Formats: sequence, structure tokens, C-alpha cells
Amino acid sequence: MEKLTTCGKLVKVSGSPDDTIRLGRSLSKILKGPSRNLFLIGDLGSGKTTLLKGLGAGLGIQKSEVVSPTFQLVRKYECGRESLIHLDLYRLHDISEIMHLGWTDMIEEDAVMAVEWADRAYELWPDEGVFIFSAILSEDEREYRIYLNKENVPSD
Repeated sequence: MEKLTTCGKLVKVSGSPDDTIRLGRSLSKILKGPSRNLFLIGDLGSGKTTLLKGLGAGLGIQKSEVVSPTFQLVRKYECGRESLIHLDLYRLHDISEIMHLGWTDMIEEDAVMAVEWADRAYELWPDEGVFIFSAILSEDEREYRIYLNKENVPSD
């Protein structure tokens, strides 16, 4: 993750769910200050929740506890040193629905916030954070394009 903090962007290819979990663990080490918000964009099955299992493990949360909150929309995990707020916006299609969840309060809370399907809230993205675009390369391989801060995210 050293390269991410110096150049603002990084591409990682994962060959397995275990690789993706390791990547998530390493992300937990750079989520500090205003960059504690993580925004994930990618198709179904592209490894977003698996990445968050690793992130949670790096924060001290059992991997088995981290599940996609698709039907709950929001889950909050409390652990020894850090809290994790996990949002899944898959079922939401309107900014007012997202705001109704308490977006403003959550983004300002003293916790790591991870948002799956963050493209549905593009208008609400803060300038600072970690933005991850995941893609399926093959049955086992996933690509993660990681950007530090919104200014580094390509506009296409």
C-alpha cells in the first residue's frame, strides 16, 4: 500500500479470495484521518464483500461476522480498536433514500465507513477517501483499481 500513499493510485490483481482478504487487511492499515472512508464500485461477484472481510479482519473483526448488508442496508461492527460502518447501496436508487439512512452522520462518525455500490451515491462522495473499482477477470481473478482521494479517480 506504500505506492498508493505516494502516487494516489494502485492496481492490484487477486488470484483468490484469500488474496483479496489479504488486500483488505493491508487497506486497514492506511485508513486514517479523513481517508477513513472506503467506497467500492463493481459488479455482483467482483469481490467487494470479500475485500471488506479482510478490512474487517485488519480492524479486529472476525471475518465470518462481515457479511453484505444488502437487505439491512447498514451494519455497524464494534471491535476493540475501531468501529466499521458497512453500507450496501445495491437496493437504493435515489439520493434521498441514501440520505434517509443517515449518510451525513455516518460519514462524519469516528469510524471506518465502507460503502458497497458507492456509484449510486456519486454526488455524495467526499473529496477524501479510498475509492476502489473491482472487476472480474476470470473465475478466480479479480482486479482492484484503488485511488486515494476523489481527485485521482478517472472521470470516465
